[in-house]
Amino acid sequence: MSKVDISVLFSALLALAWQRGQSGAKDETKELQLDGALWAPIMALRHSNQVLPSILVLYAASSFSAAVYAGFTLGLHLEEGWLGSELSSNRSLAVHAAVCIWRAEKVEILLQRMQRSVTIVQNHGLGSSLKNSFSEPFTWFWPGFWGSARRLALLVVSSVGYGSFVRVVLPAVVFDECLWWLTTKTQDLFTRKVCALPMVLDLVVLPFLDFLHLVPVMTKVALMALLVYSDHDQCPILLVISALAWTGHNCHLTKTTLLEDLPDQLWQLWQSRAS
Repeated sequence: MSKVDISVLFSALLALAWQRGQSGAKDETKELQLDGALWAPIMALRHSNQVLPSILVLYAASSFSAAVYAGFTLGLHLEEGWLGSELSSNRSLAVHAAVCIWRAEKVEILLQRMQRSVTIVQNHGLGSSLKNSFSEPFTWFWPGFWGSARRLALLVVSSVGYGSFVRVVLPAVVFDECLWWLTTKTQDLFTRKVCALPMVLDLVVLPFLDFLHLVPVMTKVALMALLVYSDHDQCPILLVISALAWTGHNCHLTKTTLLEDLPDQLWQLWQSRAS
């Protein structure tokens, strides 16, 4: 097996372990209670999966500035890139570990999405679900299909298109998720321990700043689909479709944030001050 195959396998096993750990944490019976010494490190890894990949990427990068430049600029930077011309075994292992942990979260979310779809079918019956899917596809079929397909696209990009994904997108992706986590935790901690934030800062400024670090991810994934994966040696059509599906989801987030959520928040603030 190649290193990528092993990484994909570990991601799947890690996602299953996280799901088992979550269900075990909710179980109050002694017979099924999980051994804390065994599962605590695994669940600690799950709770740090928004931050640890960024730390590993910074360690694997040829320099701190190279990682930051690759993570927050909009171009492809294929020549040498953030990894440099030579990659030691330790840095290579850090890259594989970062992708493995990042991908494991996506596998876990995909499994949860599929489980919700299966539960809906079980509750309504297979025949009724199929009938409703044909009669009302955008209500019954599309949410489950798109929810699973766009998450599966991330797995395809990070496995079949592994090399290009690491060189082009990985720093931007892990920094985006890490900054989202840091912003959320800091905002919550400040509100609970110090004081409530001004409404403009809480509802408008911070969400907009949180959106800004998604922009490099959007541009890099789109450029990778059009300029890199179109000439890929292995499954170029599948990779282009997967990267474009990822881009489509990012565009939907942009539309929701900039054209719906933020204007609505601004209007509510205006209304509250006017009254």
